[in-house]
Amino acid sequence: MICPTAILKEYLIGVLFLQEPSGSSTWPVYSQSLPDGDSIEDDACCLFDVVGDKDGRLMTGTFIQHFGIRLKIRSKEYQDGWNKINAIAEDLDTIVNEDVVYDGNTYRLHNVSREVITPLGTEAGTKRRWLFAVPFSVTVSRIV
Repeated sequence: MICPTAILKEYLIGVLFLQEPSGSSTWPVYSQSLPDGDSIEDDACCLFDVVGDKDGRLMTGTFIQHFGIRLKIRSKEYQDGWNKINAIAEDLDTIVNEDVVYDGNTYRLHNVSREVITPLGTEAGTKRRWLFAVPFSVTVSRIV
């Protein structure tokens, strides 16, 4: 199976919350690292794989795994960052068996459960940008 962050990233791009990173993207989304530099937008986000949860076993021998994902938002303006992460979190709260096509395969996001949004203060370094994070637990499977 493909990494769950790639599937969730594809979903968030598909519902127009975020965009693939490019020279003119608004709210680009990255995977596993949030780059910095003159050509990188101040307003950006990243999906990180984090510890998930193995939750029970079906009688067929397979087990249910909830993958851990953390969404991190970086924003030049505090309110813009808060609004973006809150809108994304509220949308993910509504997912029930959402199919996502990625790399020619179809995956089903069965559900996404989240914790609370955490403001992390300002980013260390020379730019004064605000950071926010929210952890998710994602149940996903490949549709065969």
